[in-house]
Amino acid sequence: MNRDFFLDIIKRKKRAYNACFHLTGSGEQLSQSGVIVLSDIVEFCKPYASTHVSGRDGMIDPIAAAVREGQRSVYLHLLKQLHLDDSEIIKATQQLEKGELGYE
Repeated sequence: MNRDFFLDIIKRKKRAYNACFHLTGSGEQLSQSGVIVLSDIVEFCKPYASTHVSGRDGMIDPIAAAVREGQRSVYLHLLKQLHLDDSEIIKATQQLEKGELGYE
């Protein structure tokens, strides 16, 4: 496997992410469906919550903390792939909550 093979894989992934989340795959503006999915991912992954989890006994629960860190990692991976930052996701989520965005 050569360098061109891996570059082709990267380009195909980029096009696929854009097709899923951006209008007409442009990579410039999130589609309404993209905002809805990303909002759901934010709700599920809780990227702004602490990954520290205390158990019933008050001790740190390392398994629950690892699960939260894994969820956060998924969110960060999506941001990286879509070339977005938190402010863009927050703005889009707020628009969705205000009813300014609807289903496509």
